[in-house]
Amino acid sequence: MTVSQKWRRALLAGVTVPAVVLVGCSVGDGATGVAESSEDAADSDAGDAGDGENELISELDLDGAPEGFRPTEPGTELDFGDAAYVVSQRPVDDDSATPGPLQFWKVTATGVDTLDADEVPLTEGSDDVEEFVCLTYTLAFLGEGPATDDQDSATVAAPDLVPADDEGAGANVIERADPATCGVDEQDLLPPSLADIDEDATYGSAVLSYVDKEKTRGISPTGLAFTYDLPDTPESPDGSEPTEIEPIHWN
Repeated sequence: MTVSQKWRRALLAGVTVPAVVLVGCSVGDGATGVAESSEDAADSDAGDAGDGENELISELDLDGAPEGFRPTEPGTELDFGDAAYVVSQRPVDDDSATPGPLQFWKVTATGVDTLDADEVPLTEGSDDVEEFVCLTYTLAFLGEGPATDDQDSATVAAPDLVPADDEGAGANVIERADPATCGVDEQDLLPPSLADIDEDATYGSAVLSYVDKEKTRGISPTGLAFTYDLPDTPESPDGSEPTEIEPIHWN
């Protein structure tokens, strides 16, 4: 069982449970999409282009998006219950693969709940966890852009939300945790294939986090976050690395 290294900050703590990994980290490259802060976001402007973050928004080809759909800027702060309009794309495993077409989503963070430390069975580290934290959200698929002959248009590229603190910094995360642990019914989960998605349906999901008894070993969660992360992220002005994108987060 391995610990993910995708976060920018060093891992601070870890205990393991069956089939999942608990790590302390910060928001980096793990979430995909752009959020809008209100229910009428689909009719709003995308924002002024200028820095690398806004170029991600203004230069997107939204062919295939619902009428009036506009993704929001990175760095937007949301309240629980606010809808987020998200653009995502199927990730690629190597440089020779072609990303899938853009997919358009509505995402809403719905709540925070806690579980006692003994409600999630641990294989080790049970003495380190003060409590577990469930962060729930819903997803609705709004459509997909046109696919070329060499693109996979069948795979779902759902936005990947992560636990965060009230500043949007990534909090302790339990990777591969079953949403059922947080009360999400299996029948409400998003199907893995676009062919099985009902565009009139709203699907449920959750991420599982935890509060460490030793607060210096991790970041306790208060909300959810994700980072806009498409393969065509602009490079930094000196061309050395991709532009760093601010996370969008709910509290």
